[in-house]
Amino acid sequence: MIHPTSATHTPPAGERASPLHVLVLQGGGARGAYQAGAYQALDEAGLQPDWIVGTSIGAINGALIAGNPPPRRLASLRAFWELAPRSLPILPPSLQAAASLWSMASSLMAGVPGFFTLRAPWQVPFAWNWDHAGVSFYDSTPLRSTLARLIDFEFLRRHGPTRLSIGAVDVASGELRYFDSATQALTPEHVMASGALPPGLPPVPIDGAEYWDGGLYSNTPLAYVLDDTTPQPKVCFAIDLWNATGSTPDTILAAAARLKDIQYASRSRRWIRTHKTIHDLRHAVRALAELVPAAARADAEIQRLITQGTGVTINIVHLVAPADGQPLPTSDIDFSAIAIERRWQAGYEDMRTALGHKAWLRPLPPNTGIVVHEFVRDPDGGIRPRSATPSA
Repeated sequence: MIHPTSATHTPPAGERASPLHVLVLQGGGARGAYQAGAYQALDEAGLQPDWIVGTSIGAINGALIAGNPPPRRLASLRAFWELAPRSLPILPPSLQAAASLWSMASSLMAGVPGFFTLRAPWQVPFAWNWDHAGVSFYDSTPLRSTLARLIDFEFLRRHGPTRLSIGAVDVASGELRYFDSATQALTPEHVMASGALPPGLPPVPIDGAEYWDGGLYSNTPLAYVLDDTTPQPKVCFAIDLWNATGSTPDTILAAAARLKDIQYASRSRRWIRTHKTIHDLRHAVRALAELVPAAARADAEIQRLITQGTGVTINIVHLVAPADGQPLPTSDIDFSAIAIERRWQAGYEDMRTALGHKAWLRPLPPNTGIVVHEFVRDPDGGIRPRSATPSA
């Protein structure tokens, strides 16, 4: 985290504009209830996102938010996240582990209501695909109906107050593509494509190509925001569902769970550090350009170099969901009522804590492009800014 110094700079005209509030949502299946809780805290604070960038379950949560007027957003999120728990037995908190195991087994054996259903064995194309069915163990048709019911895609097409960008991977080229409401009309298929994780869910055809889950390429869509050239300062709330750091596992199940953490965390901190270095350098270019004599500015190459500079700042508020008490590799399909409510509440409380600090309103050091406000978890489960911890 960057600590403000006594020396501050006078922001350029673009930076003095009102900041663009961006919500960046990672993929993570059932863990995505944490993001829904975090949005609730933003909503209660009167802070609606101007732009949402999501992958997989982050794309679904993002579409539920951006695809509804603000008064209906929380209700749509709740309706989606209550689909699965209603189909499962309600067990007391003392039986939380049993409820989670029941939920995961139910998801594996039958699917999740309103999301996906298990294909019959003869419908799964292990070696031959006689009827050209989607290559997957589950059928995601129910998700399309759910999205069509809970999301107003016409409202989204009319360029509502919140822009939505969702990432998916072109199966044939292996390249990551973002579908963006700022440039095209989004449909349920675009959202489904972002969450089509193989081999569980089938690829989704769009405009002659087929797409899989964007998390296969990069589960953290922050780079799409950091590469944006909009001349407006940004405050990014990056809400991660997987933690790249953790303890060494001592069982096979814990090892499999740790593998998923590392795989899907997508090196968020490394990406942030890399982009911070680049963006700070662009601020340095802008500062040095002001020292270039007017005569030298006439040179075409000098002009080209000057255009690489920027004065726009980006504040990144980085939250990471807490780990489950019992590490299991199937935690992302634990749609039990207890797990969903626990994750929702954790996201709500963590975002309320982050909003209480308002770190992004502090004056910035000179020639700083990106400032990271990272929150870490205490032993008691609460969070605090990294700078406030003894180890910072």
